[in-house]
Amino acid sequence: MANSTISMSKIRKILRMYSQQRPIMTIAAQTDASRNTVKKYLAAFKASSFTFEEIDAL
Repeated sequence: MANSTISMSKIRKILRMYSQQRPIMTIAAQTDASRNTVKKYLAAFKASSFTFEEIDAL
């Protein structure tokens, strides 16, 4: 479904798996999100100055 929002828990799971050095394809498959969605949230994460620990504490 185009332009639907995903939950913050799913975003945290994506970022947690990324911080564990998992490949994008694996992250997408395990979170049931598209690769483009994963790439979108990872790009926003990389552009921010936050660490995973800071985001997880929010």
